[in-house]
Amino acid sequence: MIYLTFLLLTALVLSLSRGGWIGSLLGLSLMAFALLTSRYFKRKGFILAAIGGSLALALIVLVSTPVVERVRTAMEKEEEASFQSRMVAWGGVVAMIGDYPLLGTGPGTFPTIFTQYQPPGLSRHFTKAHNDYLHFTSEVGLPLIVIVVWMIIAFYKRGFYKLRFPSRLVRGTTLGAMSGVTAILFHSISDFNLHIPANAILFTVLAALVVAPLPKQESAYRFQP
Repeated sequence: MIYLTFLLLTALVLSLSRGGWIGSLLGLSLMAFALLTSRYFKRKGFILAAIGGSLALALIVLVSTPVVERVRTAMEKEEEASFQSRMVAWGGVVAMIGDYPLLGTGPGTFPTIFTQYQPPGLSRHFTKAHNDYLHFTSEVGLPLIVIVVWMIIAFYKRGFYKLRFPSRLVRGTTLGAMSGVTAILFHSISDFNLHIPANAILFTVLAALVVAPLPKQESAYRFQP
């Protein structure tokens, strides 16, 4: 497990994805919070040590020249990849939503319709909004926001409910899946993860693990939520 953890962290660092770093940090923060507040988890000192080690690793990464240059040039990269250009494009997406508020432009129409709304000065045509929430809303309409908010609330309500289940397997699977979903949800604010099939499939599987029914032997555990 230590080897696999090191391998995953190395791959995350070498991805040079700022959104991936932030999303992973928030997902791991949720995991640490859940473990520190759990009555079942006794090794809280280990979690605190892991947090300290992670902070030290982050400092080591930040002092390496390639990563520092990656962060410093966040606003100077090619138009489509920079955060500044994405914010400019989001303004066009908001205008697009304003013209089609109820039903949107239709699923899969963003690359075509956005040509009419893309602000001037961007050197590349945005076929994705680089924000899954704005992208889906522009294609489906504002009612989607209510559905998404309801789904997120229901997801975390179910997840934290299952974290109180006595089975360590249920708690561990639920917490790991919740952390992964949390990372993708935050990363999708500045990217299009849910438009990448591999990411979307993984997101669906993780979400299904969280909302799946409890084992049939639930009564045997004398579960008291």
